[in-house]
Amino acid sequence: MARGQEAKAKKGDGISLQEINDVDVQELVRRSIGRLTIIRQTFPVPQNISQRCFRGNHRISSSLCDPKDPFSQSMEISNLYIYDTVLLLANAFHKKLEDRKWHSMASLTCIRKNSKPWQGGRSMLETIKKGGVNGLTGELEFAENGGNPNVHFEILGTNYGEDLGRGIRKFKSFVTNGGNMSLFAMNILNFEQLLIWYGKNHMALHSSRTKRKSLSLERNGFGVGQREQGFAQTIIR
Repeated sequence: MARGQEAKAKKGDGISLQEINDVDVQELVRRSIGRLTIIRQTFPVPQNISQRCFRGNHRISSSLCDPKDPFSQSMEISNLYIYDTVLLLANAFHKKLEDRKWHSMASLTCIRKNSKPWQGGRSMLETIKKGGVNGLTGELEFAENGGNPNVHFEILGTNYGEDLGRGIRKFKSFVTNGGNMSLFAMNILNFEQLLIWYGKNHMALHSSRTKRKSLSLERNGFGVGQREQGFAQTIIR
């Protein structure tokens, strides 16, 4: 079973970007005229029940880990990213508190005249970038550019049966770092990406541009003149 995220649906020359689930897909197929192609991010659910509710060193609420629970099906994908963001921070803090050499936050104060920027930010960033946490949206790890290389996509399309009825079937599933497809970041174009999939002779068969929406890391500047800089987790890009 997989959960769908933001999808790019193509109906003729029309393009729609929206969060879409399996029920929405069936409704689109029923109402569409002509061929329909959908590219969407998915979140594979572990078949083992114990892995669904307990991943790594954290326990997931039963209402979130059970794919048959109505609440888990109605949750917005954005909430899953928020959960994983908090999970990453909590995991990083736990690791750093076990490191006695780390600059702790005990020295911080709210008194203005004694306040100074916290010096543990970069160390915290490096700990977060190591990832290795299995969250609700999958395995959380980060490449050099801050993006998660293990993002799952699938391509759905309409098919026509002998009874002239229309249905939807999965043409292809792939991971962004997989060998069967390539994913090129197009950050200049409003964080869009170019999806290109290839045939057996390694010739490009088709390409489509889609907005990326995944947990990533960014560098943020604070204060006048960029005197202090920090790092922030971007929930949605």
